[in-house]
Amino acid sequence: MLVVAVAWLIALATIAAPYADGTAATLVFLAGAGLAIFWAAQALVAWRRAVQRRQASEVPTDDGGAMALLWLAPVVVAAATVFWSLAGGGAGPGARAAAYAEAWWAGRAERASTDFVDTLAPATLEAAWARQSPRLRNLLVSAAAQAGPTGGIDPDRPFDSIRSTEEPGDGADATTRTIRLELVSRVPVRDSLFGILQTTSQRLEPVADIGTIELRLVRTPGPVEGLPRVESWRIVRVLALGETIGG
Repeated sequence: MLVVAVAWLIALATIAAPYADGTAATLVFLAGAGLAIFWAAQALVAWRRAVQRRQASEVPTDDGGAMALLWLAPVVVAAATVFWSLAGGGAGPGARAAAYAEAWWAGRAERASTDFVDTLAPATLEAAWARQSPRLRNLLVSAAAQAGPTGGIDPDRPFDSIRSTEEPGDGADATTRTIRLELVSRVPVRDSLFGILQTTSQRLEPVADIGTIELRLVRTPGPVEGLPRVESWRIVRVLALGETIGG
């Protein structure tokens, strides 16, 4: 069984990096979860056998071995958190667009430069962001003044007020998508429940158009001959706030 676990670990390490950033991210996660379960199961079986041998020899037993498995829980939780923090960016058009927006606001140009079909130089992204950021802030300040305090627009938290929606395609090409970015404000809507109880909800209303992110599903050979191709959504170009980034 140890040989199986080691082989499983080697196989996972081989496919994790390329597949985790694409549409197969969930499968990679499940493979890792399966390995953790398999490892824990082997430890539990070994503990039970040891207990049986002790009982046969009339040696006192305890639950120390089983309780020790609880230490695996925080390790699994931490590993899952790290995995989804780094992986899954290319699993879908929305995920890739969100990853780009987060990198933009955090100033991680080196990371975002690899999100494009044609990898950009980080300096190119930094220069474009330096021009876009003040334009976005001016737009947010103006929109916040018009929407008022209930509009939920905060110039210091720009992406809290930006909504991304996938534009409907014609269905002819399943490998391209366009994500539209809009600045929205919260508008209170008053209604009544059963015509008796007054209720208030909020509706997101577009305030300004930010731009679009065009994406393409890219397929590359697997890490090992015979494995399926790696599929990942990549950015073709970003057209926003007077800037065109990418091809």
